[in-house]
Amino acid sequence: MKQTILGVLLLACVNVQAQEKTPPQHELAISYGYPTIAFVPSQNNDPNCDTFKDAWYGKEKEFGPLSIEYYHRSSRLLSVGGIFTLINQKKDITQNNQKIGHESRTYYSLMPAIKLSWLRGECVALYSKAALGVCFRPATEKGVDTEGVKVDKSNFEVGPMYHLTLLGLEVGGRLRAFGELGFGAKGVYSAGLRYQF
Repeated sequence: MKQTILGVLLLACVNVQAQEKTPPQHELAISYGYPTIAFVPSQNNDPNCDTFKDAWYGKEKEFGPLSIEYYHRSSRLLSVGGIFTLINQKKDITQNNQKIGHESRTYYSLMPAIKLSWLRGECVALYSKAALGVCFRPATEKGVDTEGVKVDKSNFEVGPMYHLTLLGLEVGGRLRAFGELGFGAKGVYSAGLRYQF
C-alpha cells in the first residue's frame, strides 16, 4: 500500500514538472523599426507641390514603423500569427518662405505571418519570420496660400505589403527583449519587447 501511494506521489510530481516545462503557447510583441519600405509605393520625391502655385514641400517628420504582433505556437519550430504596423509621415508645404499647409500620409499594414524558431533555449532564441498582407494608405493635403486659396484634399490607396525577418534574436524569460534584421514594413532594423503566455 505504501509503495502504491509513493508511486502515485512520484507520478504526480513528474507530471507537475512536465506541466511547468511546457512552453508558452502565445506571444504578444511590440517593436519600433527603421527604415521601412512602406513609403515606397506612394513616395513623392518631387519637392514641388502642385496643389498650390509656386509652393514646395519642406520639413518632413516620420513616426514608425510601430508594430504589434501576435503568434500562436503550433509546434516546437513553427508559430502562426499576424503583424500590424502603423507609420505616419508629414511634410510642411511652404510658399514664399512661409508655411501655408501640410501633407499627411498614414500607412496601416495588416499581415498574416509565420515564425520559424530554429534555435530555442530557456533564455535565448533565434528565429526568422515571413509576412504578406495589405497596406491601407490614407493621405490628406490641407492649407491656405498667401492669396487666400484654401485646399483640403484627401486620397485613399490600398496595396500589398510584406515583411521578411532574416534573423531575430530574443533574450529573457516570459518577458523578452528582441532585435531583428529584415526587410519590409517593419523596417530593416527593429527592436522591442515580447511577452509569452
